[in-house]
Amino acid sequence: MIDEKVIPEVEKEVSIIVNGTPKKWEKKEISFKEVILLAYDIYIDRPTMVYTVAYEDGPKQNPEGSMTRDTSVFVKNKMVFHATATDKS
Repeated sequence: MIDEKVIPEVEKEVSIIVNGTPKKWEKKEISFKEVILLAYDIYIDRPTMVYTVAYEDGPKQNPEGSMTRDTSVFVKNKMVFHATATDKS
């Protein structure tokens, strides 16, 4: 008999919504930068580029809120992310 406590938890694929578009996600968490990459396919790291990320319908650990650079949140199926990019140049 296999001890279930020894088997590592398998990460399952969920669907998250980024700017109205469903995206497949396989990790338990998502970072600020990963949300931006899903939304825009590129992350521009320069002082004039400002990104914002808000989320809703999240798990109990983080049901809703906003993200800042270098942060991550837990995800759940059908969690919604709103990402914006502004170039102040």
